[in-house]
Amino acid sequence: MEIDGLVLRLIPIKEQDAMMHVLTCNGIMSIFARRVMSHKSELHEATQPFCRSSFTLSEGTQGGLRLRQAKLIQAPPLVENSLTAYATLELISETLTHLEGDVAWNDLVELTYMTLAQLRENRHIAIAAVFFLAKLLSYGGWLPEVNGCVICKAKSDIVAFDHQAGGFVCRKHYNPETSTIINQEISRAIRVVFSAPSLQIALPYLDDKLTEPLLNLLGAYYHMHLGRELRSIRMILASIH
Repeated sequence: MEIDGLVLRLIPIKEQDAMMHVLTCNGIMSIFARRVMSHKSELHEATQPFCRSSFTLSEGTQGGLRLRQAKLIQAPPLVENSLTAYATLELISETLTHLEGDVAWNDLVELTYMTLAQLRENRHIAIAAVFFLAKLLSYGGWLPEVNGCVICKAKSDIVAFDHQAGGFVCRKHYNPETSTIINQEISRAIRVVFSAPSLQIALPYLDDKLTEPLLNLLGAYYHMHLGRELRSIRMILASIH
């Protein structure tokens, strides 16, 4: 079997072996890889995190997939001097490796490669992280209501985003325990990141100063609906201060 995929995570087994989690158009594949932790291995370069590579696989003796060959297609973006870029890579890995069920994997693959391209350009990285998380929620089936009140469908007097209800709420349905108050600028930015087909289209409507409130809001929404607090969100927020 041959596949094209992106290495999201490399989990060491013993000293030199590892289990790879690889993003493909069919979902996340777990692949056992011998000696890839050794720099002397011919497979090492193509199997490191965030390498896009072509893999030749076979079935292992005890079931599962086993790596036979790997050829590098594109190396990871260089992020040694950028904590925000490193944290965004963590966001990609942390969210994708915990997705389950019927999700739009083709769209997620395209979104991931688009985000990596933005990291290579080293521009608007924090905004790219916001856009990635919003689209991941959409493609994963957790698209919130952002065109009106999620409870009564009112289009006016929107004052908050309710994480539990799943979208915008009007003044009448604001709940101080589950709602985050938003202003008009933030509500417009939320609509943009969930509706724009690409980051390039969204960028003119976003501002760096909105990054922190948007990350906090999307992180809380992710936590509410997927039951996980994203460590990478805290890393990104720390990096932009």
